Amino acid sequence: MRSEEAWTGDRTTLVVQKPPPEVFRAAAANNWSLGVDGLYTWFLPWPLGMEQRGILSELSDPDHAVEGDKRYVLRRRTETATALGYTAPLPLELAVAEAGVPHRVAFSVADDLSAARRFRVGSVQLRLNISNIVTQDRLRIELNGESLEGERCTRDIGRHDAARDQWLTFELVEVLPRAGENVLAVTLLSRPAGLAGSVTVEQVEVAVRYSPHPSKL
Repeated sequence: MRSEEAWTGDRTTLVVQKPPPEVFRAAAANNWSLGVDGLYTWFLPWPLGMEQRGILSELSDPDHAVEGDKRYVLRRRTETATALGYTAPLPLELAVAEAGVPHRVAFSVADDLSAARRFRVGSVQLRLNISNIVTQDRLRIELNGESLEGERCTRDIGRHDAARDQWLTFELVEVLPRAGENVLAVTLLSRPAGLAGSVTVEQVEVAVRYSPHPSKL
């Protein structure tokens, strides 16, 4: 997720949803990795509390974001942003007529999760919110060309209810995002006979959590 993709919605939504520190930290880390000269934010609630002061302190120092928990959130399209000429990869519609065709989304992750650097990484999760999905739908999901079939995946009720959307959470162990550009590919392979409508990827998130202790003996 690029730096500008670190949160969703228009400015009003941002104020109401109050992004947690993990989202700010992910956005800051992506910006610092791109070589920006500085960062600023304009939608923190006033008067500033302890959490907001902590966020501002972290935004000012790239070292703060290196081993801090992060939540990268892909940006969604909105009417306001589209009218201004901004593009966004989501929602991503997987039509039945295009079964077998991969749909790709590019995003960036600032964390270096290579074997040499992940000794304090507690967990890495890839989360997809998918609407109009049923258990019998067959999907293929790949990260940088590698299938996630071997990674543990759990399903949960989505933003509305299980009949309308689900969260698919992958616990990434063998297939990890790389520092910099990544490509997520989602392919609808088949749907149950007689089931119409498209499957739509509504949201994509990558959560990186660190531990104060090494993850191996």
